[in-house]
Amino acid sequence: MNKVLDYTQYTEQDYIAFKFDLYFTYLQLFAHTQEDLQQVLANTPLYNWWNQEYTILEEQFLEDIEPYIGKVSIEVIRDFYDENMTKIANYFSKTLVKKARKQQIIISK
Repeated sequence: MNKVLDYTQYTEQDYIAFKFDLYFTYLQLFAHTQEDLQQVLANTPLYNWWNQEYTILEEQFLEDIEPYIGKVSIEVIRDFYDENMTKIANYFSKTLVKKARKQQIIISK
C-alpha cells in the first residue's frame, strides 16, 4: 500500500480528490480564461511534469515525517502533508505551459 495513505490515513478516494483539487488549483494560478484553463488541463505532458514534481514532494514528505510517525496525531501528519504538497505552486514549467496553450482542443457548444 502507498506509504502516504498509511501515514495520513486518507482513503484512496480522498487522496485522489486532494491531488486533483491541488492540480486544478495549480492550473488556475496561471490560466487567464476558461478556454486557457481547458487547454492546460487537457495537456498530458504538463500533467506528467506536474505529477513528477508532486512525487518528488511526496518523497520529501515521507523522509521528513518518518521520525514523527507514532509520536504525533494523524491531524498533524495530514496538516504537514497538505502544507508540503501545496509547495508545488512554486514550480512552473513555462515551456510546457506555452506548448499547452498552443494545443488545439475541441470545445463542444
